Amino acid sequence: MAKVRCIEVIPDQNLTGQLEETIRVQGGVARPDISTDTLQIACVERYGRTGNIGKAFVKGFGMRDGAFAESVAHDTHNIIVVGANTPDMTMAVNRVIEIGGGIAIANRGRILADMRLPVGGLITDELDGHEVSEIIAKLERIVREDLGCKIHAPFMHLSFLALSTSPTWKITDKGLIDVNNFKILSPII
Repeated sequence: MAKVRCIEVIPDQNLTGQLEETIRVQGGVARPDISTDTLQIACVERYGRTGNIGKAFVKGFGMRDGAFAESVAHDTHNIIVVGANTPDMTMAVNRVIEIGGGIAIANRGRILADMRLPVGGLITDELDGHEVSEIIAKLERIVREDLGCKIHAPFMHLSFLALSTSPTWKITDKGLIDVNNFKILSPII
C-alpha cells in the first residue's frame, strides 16, 4: 500500500482541493483504485521540447473503466488524460496525437470515439457550432455510459486541471503542482 497525494475535483469549478489517499502497489507501481474513485492523471508535453510527462492521482470523476484525453489543457495546452488504467490512457493520448489534437476516448483496448481539433489542437474549422455541440454531447454520453464518469462537463473539468494558476493542486508536464506554494510535489508521500 502507498499513501498518495490526490487532486480533488470540485464540481463546476476550476479550483481544486487536495487529498491524501491510500492505494495498492503492484509490481512497484501505485495503481488507481476505482472503488475509491482514485484515478490516474497525466499531462504529456506535446511540443517536442522536453518529452516531460507529469503524473499524479485525481478524485472526482467517478469513472469505473477506460480513459479520455484531450489537447485542450489550459494554459499550455499539452495533452491531459485521466483514466482507470494505463493502457487505455496511452491509447487515448496516442489517438489525440494521431488526429493532430482533439479529444479521444478509449476503453478496453479500443478507441470508442474522438473529435479532431486541427487548429492548434484547440478548435476546428471543419465543423460549425451545431455540429461541434452535437459531437461533444455524444462524447460526454460515451464517457458517462461506457466509462461511468459521473461529473458534469468532464472535458471542461479535465482541461482546467492543467490550469496551474488556480488553487490548489494541478497537473502539468512537470508533475503535481502545489499552486499556492509554487512547488512540484511527489504524488507518492
